[in-house]
Amino acid sequence: MAADNGGAFSAYSLADWWDERGPFRALHALNPVRLAYLRGQLGDIKGCRLADVGCGGGLLSEALAVQGARVDGFDEDSAVIEIARAHAKARGIDQKRLIYHARAPSGRQRYDAVIALEVIEHVDDARGFVMQMAQLVKPGGRLVISTLNRSLASRIGAIFIAERVLGWLPPGIHEFKRFIKPHELVGLMESSGLQVMDTCGFVYRPLTRRWVLDPHDLRINYVVSAKRSGGM
Repeated sequence: MAADNGGAFSAYSLADWWDERGPFRALHALNPVRLAYLRGQLGDIKGCRLADVGCGGGLLSEALAVQGARVDGFDEDSAVIEIARAHAKARGIDQKRLIYHARAPSGRQRYDAVIALEVIEHVDDARGFVMQMAQLVKPGGRLVISTLNRSLASRIGAIFIAERVLGWLPPGIHEFKRFIKPHELVGLMESSGLQVMDTCGFVYRPLTRRWVLDPHDLRINYVVSAKRSGGM
């Protein structure tokens, strides 16, 4: 899994990552909606073995571990992995429940669910990435991938406004040509042997300054959940 983000996240400190009003405030605001979606798709995750691929500083991995899951967080950026480890240790999270890896998943481990949020738009080979993620999923397990739609709305909202106007993300972190239309991602999942169970939008409401789930609005940020056949 070759990610290309220009090392943009390596320059940020632990304080930057975990400051709810800092450089990653958009991710902090989005995290409750991500968790709500995952709870809806996965149900009770206590004791479940989850992989958070492209975990960054650990915002989602920690939240999943606190809810009782056993989480492997993967990120090829060793600097952000050290940040994630340091924060989990300072918080006193059981190191057997939350393990971070400064690499891509190897494929030897199988998971009840594999989660890759806002990652696929940074990899060189989207098809290969989905196939690799699908191979990590146990029979009956889920693969959940979120990304950005290749649409005019995302060009304006995710690149111009989020990066250049509001400063929610490092300028240049996204390349529009790497964005993936929902039907394309669904096709990649199906061709990897998975059954698509759900698609939903992560939608920002400016008036309330909140993110919400909207199954009818996939114009910018959206998520797809798919299941591997077999199992329970």
